[in-house]
Amino acid sequence: MRLSASDRARFAAQVQPSGGCWLWTGHPDRDGYGTFKIDGKTLRAHRVSYQIVHGAAPTQPVLHRCGNRLCVKPQHLKQGTLVENVKDMRHHGTIATGDRNGARKHPERVARGEASGAAKLTAEQVELIRMAHRVGAPVARLARDYGVNKSTISRVVSGKQWKGAPVTRASVPEAPEPEASVPDPESAEQDDAADRSTDAD
Repeated sequence: MRLSASDRARFAAQVQPSGGCWLWTGHPDRDGYGTFKIDGKTLRAHRVSYQIVHGAAPTQPVLHRCGNRLCVKPQHLKQGTLVENVKDMRHHGTIATGDRNGARKHPERVARGEASGAAKLTAEQVELIRMAHRVGAPVARLARDYGVNKSTISRVVSGKQWKGAPVTRASVPEAPEPEASVPDPESAEQDDAADRSTDAD
């Protein structure tokens, strides 16, 4: 994408030197990088800065030597591979790993169970599978019955999958109560006659 003279002027107006870095004062994106629009397309400001200096858009990730995502100083920028970019972010502590990871900090925001777009089973099916497995149903048969891989069933019954996800208790029909036996009138009369005969003796 070519940069016009007006694009360069707009860019320069949003740069503020500070502590050795050139900080972007424009709008940042959700990851903390500055953003700059050209012809309606939103670009990351540090990549635009690299293009202004080198005359061509970068073909690889642009790394920050200083570790400051808002910095657009050309001397602080360099191209690198994806692997180098990850190593660089780890070195500067700008990648969320371990307890800083979003899934760790806000587990309630992570889609689980049926809320996950990749879910192949419903909560009720999971409960039924676990119940059936507890009473002896083999994994292979359960996989065939529910149309999933055996590995999926194994993870479900072992708790490795759907662990901690809300599981609705499956509605299992209760066994019908045994019907009360209705005495046969003819048999009752025979029993009464036998009782009277016994009393007469």
